[in-house]
Amino acid sequence: ETDAEIQITEFDLNTLNDEAQAAYTRDFFTAMFAHPTVTGITMWGFWEGDHWIPQAANWRQDWSPRPSAEVYEELLGHTWRTHLQLTTQPNGTAEGRVFVGHLQAEIVLADGKTIVLPLEVAAGQDPAVQILQLPASLTRPRS
Repeated sequence: ETDAEIQITEFDLNTLNDEAQAAYTRDFFTAMFAHPTVTGITMWGFWEGDHWIPQAANWRQDWSPRPSAEVYEELLGHTWRTHLQLTTQPNGTAEGRVFVGHLQAEIVLADGKTIVLPLEVAAGQDPAVQILQLPASLTRPRS
């Protein structure tokens, strides 16, 4: 076991078996995502037309996705995204489970106006529960 940061720098799955490539991509990315010291995965190509190992590409020459591309898009674009709808407490706080990273909180005020505030969750910080504190100017009772 190590506390050292781990970067996966060579992820290419050389196979013509689309189903095996998709399953392995899903399992490998999930295992790496779950490991607390893995901070990144580098794929040196994604399109068959410009990949050093064409059969390892996630997108075919005609840009149609192989099943591994669909897995990749599902994990990174949907599964591992924070999508919450919360109601703030009277003191202007809201808390919920989020992923590590640079997030934006879109806040709909009682008068219908929307504001966007940045929310930074650093690696090593407990992402299980993050508390968002609205600025005092937004939580004061209106007269």
